[in-house]
Amino acid sequence: MGDSEVGYSPVYAIHEGTVKKVAYDSGLGWFIWVISPDKYVEIYQKGFNNKSDIYVKAGQKIGKLTGSHLHLGLTKTTKKYINKK
Repeated sequence: MGDSEVGYSPVYAIHEGTVKKVAYDSGLGWFIWVISPDKYVEIYQKGFNNKSDIYVKAGQKIGKLTGSHLHLGLTKTTKKYINKK
């Protein structure tokens, strides 16, 4: 999805979970890392140009798409992996 098609649309979490980290990485851009109770991990990356475009509150949108596109990674992993990051 790109901003040319959807404009500055709200981004919603696809799965219930707890935000583990909101940070910037040169390869990921601004990203949001969410862990669900059943150990699924979601990473929303490249969709946010600034930290101010990310606002995470329970039951609300997690941010506003301001980048050209959004990458979403979803995987099921172990508690050991989750705790090391």
